[in-house]
Amino acid sequence: MSSSQTLPEPGPGPEPGPEPEPVPHGQTPEPEPDHHGYTSEPESDSALDLLALEFESSQPDRLIKVCHPLRQRQESKPSVMIGLDLGTSALKALALDASGQVVARARMAYPTHRPAAGAAEQNPADWWAALTGCCDQLTRQVAAESWGGIGLSAMMPTLVTLDAAYRPLGPAITWQDTRASSCAAQLVERFGAAWLYETTGQRLDGRYLLPMARQARRGEDTVAGAKDYLLYRLTGHLATDPSTATGYGAFDLRSGHWDGQILDGAKVPPVVPGVTSYALSDAAAAALGCPAGLPVTVGAADSVMAAHGLGLTTGQIIYVAGTSTVILGLAADRRLDPDRRYLVTPLAGAGFGLEMDLVATGSALAWLARLLRPDGSGATAGLRGDRPGKLDDAAATASASPQRFAFEPGGLEVNACQCQGDTVRWALELAEQSDPDSAPIFLPHVAPGEQGALWNSQLTGLVSGLTLATGAGDLVRGLITGIVVESRRCLAVLADQLGDPTGEVITTGSGAGSALLRQELADASGRPVRHVAGEGDHSAIGAAKLAWQAAGHDAQLGGSLAASQSGLTLPDPARADWWSAAARAADQLRQRVFQPD
Repeated sequence: MSSSQTLPEPGPGPEPGPEPEPVPHGQTPEPEPDHHGYTSEPESDSALDLLALEFESSQPDRLIKVCHPLRQRQESKPSVMIGLDLGTSALKALALDASGQVVARARMAYPTHRPAAGAAEQNPADWWAALTGCCDQLTRQVAAESWGGIGLSAMMPTLVTLDAAYRPLGPAITWQDTRASSCAAQLVERFGAAWLYETTGQRLDGRYLLPMARQARRGEDTVAGAKDYLLYRLTGHLATDPSTATGYGAFDLRSGHWDGQILDGAKVPPVVPGVTSYALSDAAAAALGCPAGLPVTVGAADSVMAAHGLGLTTGQIIYVAGTSTVILGLAADRRLDPDRRYLVTPLAGAGFGLEMDLVATGSALAWLARLLRPDGSGATAGLRGDRPGKLDDAAATASASPQRFAFEPGGLEVNACQCQGDTVRWALELAEQSDPDSAPIFLPHVAPGEQGALWNSQLTGLVSGLTLATGAGDLVRGLITGIVVESRRCLAVLADQLGDPTGEVITTGSGAGSALLRQELADASGRPVRHVAGEGDHSAIGAAKLAWQAAGHDAQLGGSLAASQSGLTLPDPARADWWSAAARAADQLRQRVFQPD
């Protein structure tokens, strides 16, 4: 790449470094693998003078070498590391000190555009604007001179296609987009679902990057994930980590390399260990208001970083509830499921995550809350009463406040984290007042499709059992029940694989703040649910922790799971039969509608 090439606005782009062109599998050198079997990107001998930092990996006999330009290294000892989490609806940033305490944080939202049916797009320029805004907020809380580095985490799979100068070609396509289903089906037909799962640990559908790129007819350009692009904007280096690489749909878990057959000539970044760091460019440093040369650690996918931030170990399960919900069980080995009910994702250290994704959870609750209270002003507060929220009253409120809703073609989605928080809380309060036996059966697949234990892209949302007595709270309660039924199904699968059917489920994310959801989850699964109150940014914490580790310091989270603010919700055994009946009713409805005789 030419050093004169520039990057898109807003904000100045990074100074392009000696970036190797991303190439298909089989054309890159084969350096020594790390403890996963994944290889580091070879450093250029023609680069500026380099300082090699060596530190211990999770295997005592392994050292990982991370290179940074010597002329840009800080002399003073850092006091904080910055963790960045590029989420579905907002970028979260925080500063983590050496004891593992969060000492500053910031958050900035961005929109998702839905220009057509099934579309879900974002503007990468909005991500950069959110990043610069968050860093401005952080520097007001913690002096930039005390920053020791930056760690990255991001949603996945979200596609950014890049031209020869690594500039985005059109909008980013997020994981919520369903338009590439036919392209994914062609890949599955060509290679076979069983072979693809055995090779990649994934079940390919239209939410993976390669099918997305082919559907968008961007096959001649470089395919990159959202975090990979953010790394490039910060450092001038394009690379991905093993967990993010799984979202492309062509990463061979056995070899730790891209599979050339699946890539079929597609250009992709090199895969490097998540602890690999590159120096922050002069231009990016000026845009962020921090010193140039800070090491930027590659990091990992948001679910993996959340588990890392919580300090979880093998055998534990994390329930990350946000716009979607990721249920991740931690295993010591690459453990495939004969029925392909979960995905296999490399962790930040040793081991693998057994991952199950519920596509519409927080986004479904926000959507329903907006339908019932569209102006967010409290106009429907009068729906409370003996039977809170009659449907005809809710409809009258909606007609009095007409507006364009999230899923209208050409509309602008306000995601779960962007939605008026009081409107979602209002809906949850209505649900708490509702008798669960009065709630309709609600299949929660409004995204549509499902990647949990069912894994069926044809599923859509469905409500059964409405009467004139059904209230708004009953509808919300039904949706929560539907979400928990699918969560219960996923937890049962992971319990079988991990051999711990009664162990704690660790919850994090904005959606886990609901006491109702946590109690329902505990009762339905028969497992205690532990929630760390007051902290929902564990993905950003994990990214900052990994940055500390890359610098040779193993930051702890301050014992978050044992801290006094950690709450434990115990299951009510008396509710077990009720939940079994609710699950059977949901299964019968789904089979009757989507699998008729």
